[in-house]
Amino acid sequence: MMGLALGLGVGGSAGMSRPGPAQIFGSSIVFDFLWSNSTRVGSLVTALADSGPSHLVASASGAARPTYNASGGGNAQGSVYFPASTRLNLVLGAAPTAPFTMLVVARSLVASGATQYLYDFSGNSAIVFQQVGGTAVQQYNGALGATGAIAVGSDFWVEALFNGASSGLGINGGALTVANAGATGVGTDFGLGNSNTLASAWLGNCYEWICVSGALSVSQRAAMKAYAAATFGTP
Repeated sequence: MMGLALGLGVGGSAGMSRPGPAQIFGSSIVFDFLWSNSTRVGSLVTALADSGPSHLVASASGAARPTYNASGGGNAQGSVYFPASTRLNLVLGAAPTAPFTMLVVARSLVASGATQYLYDFSGNSAIVFQQVGGTAVQQYNGALGATGAIAVGSDFWVEALFNGASSGLGINGGALTVANAGATGVGTDFGLGNSNTLASAWLGNCYEWICVSGALSVSQRAAMKAYAAATFGTP
């Protein structure tokens, strides 16, 4: 398991390893937050360290601290669970610029009557959120963009390319559905697991958030699919 913190995915057979995010994306990684790189007080997460090149730290205090799950995820992984009004937050040194891609591995647990955010850049910028009802996630960056089907209780990973009218979203390594998601400027106030107003918590488990400059190549998407399947048991 130590290899995961270094960006190395572990394959299903002894002695076999798969490339992790650091090997798949190289210098294109902006940040990579993995559930296990956490600092905790009891069962509450106070900070989450970036295993990417910037070595950022997302933190939370008081009632905003999410919950640490040591197990229960796919392939016996743990997770960070985001109840209402919780999130991890950091101020980026520089905001990502289009085109860039957000990759999140997560599990929806609730089909609520409100939207649920996987993350947020400075208030509804370049977000991916679960639609009301829980059957799909959607991207938004000034306009409602592409959607992808998910199922409550199932692990998945989402790829969201933010590139104005050429934005797109895909689930579990599938082809991107292209749609205009808008071109709102992305801010540096980045929140994990909720909106920046704390009003739209994910209400589910999150395993990893990766930001990559540019769009994924076909080979990078295939490698990410293999990594997510081997590490988190996603389809």
